[in-house]
Amino acid sequence: MFDKIVVLLAGSLFASKGIALLVFCVLASSASVGSAAPLFFWKKQQKNHQSLSQRFPAPRGAKRPRLRRHSFAWWLRRLPLLPPNAPVMLFNGRQKRRQDVHAAVVDLDIGKRDLQQCADVVMRLWGEYLWTRKLAHQADFHLLSGMRNPWVWWARGDRIRVDGETVIWRRRVARKNSSYANYQRYLRFAMAWANTSSLVRQLRNIPIQEAQPGDLLLQGWRDGQYGHAVLLLDIARDKQGRAYYLLGQSYMPAQSFHILRNPEKPHTAWFTFPYRGTIQTPEWTFTTRDLFRLPHTPTTQP
Repeated sequence: MFDKIVVLLAGSLFASKGIALLVFCVLASSASVGSAAPLFFWKKQQKNHQSLSQRFPAPRGAKRPRLRRHSFAWWLRRLPLLPPNAPVMLFNGRQKRRQDVHAAVVDLDIGKRDLQQCADVVMRLWGEYLWTRKLAHQADFHLLSGMRNPWVWWARGDRIRVDGETVIWRRRVARKNSSYANYQRYLRFAMAWANTSSLVRQLRNIPIQEAQPGDLLLQGWRDGQYGHAVLLLDIARDKQGRAYYLLGQSYMPAQSFHILRNPEKPHTAWFTFPYRGTIQTPEWTFTTRDLFRLPHTPTTQP
């Protein structure tokens, strides 16, 4: 309101000199810059960063498509990266033994517990995006049991109670708290009670031909073997329409979220997907049937 009053007064005062429009433009621009919301709320190691798109130019002959502004894909393209050659770290402060699988490391905290593994970092990034867009009320990471787990329940004070094999929500047993700090506690709770299998049941399986940034390659637990999840971070296309993707993952134990190197072409981080068959990442083999979609809006411009 104050900015509007200032603009009106300035316009009245200088209209006769023909510069009211200039004053308005300068003030409006200043207000816009000052009110810009941050894209990433978590505490970062570095102040200055290269973004994902700055570090990784599109492959030769390809271009990045325009993305819908403030979509999840648009947000992922701007992820802040640690300096080149940064190692992948484990939650306990040690370096990961394999340092040959990543092309870059995202400046995203891991936490001090062995929680933020593969599916967990997908939930973390989706949750962080929703918070940035003031859409946290949409966060709902289903528990392994299939039970819903909405942020709005957690924020109003609801908590689960485990009685043998029965899990129930108890209403308003904690104080109402909609802060970002409490949202982080909610995300850690989701990481502890959800995994790749719960995401497989919750998300929609889509054809590989429809892959776009924000989708994930996902396998749940099978025959007693744990699963894995890899997030599609960016896309580029060449003149023939062939798509190239940047992929990111955490792994076990909990570790830095990192951009994957293509094991079949180690000089690049860009992957291509076959129409049918296997997709080889440095630490996991997926198939073209393993693509799932988070409930986000379309990313490319119509």
